[in-house]
Amino acid sequence: MKPSELYEAPHALIGQRVPCKFWGACGVGKSQIPIYGSLSLLGTPDHAL
Repeated sequence: MKPSELYEAPHALIGQRVPCKFWGACGVGKSQIPIYGSLSLLGTPDHAL
């Protein structure tokens, strides 16, 4: 998957109530995907962190 698709995929999966798991090398931003995905769903700007 492309990095840009990683931010779009959780939106589709949340709507269907499907669990997902992100894995990859250290330091590629796996922890940030659910954080920014949640912020975008809530309408909170990214700079709020």
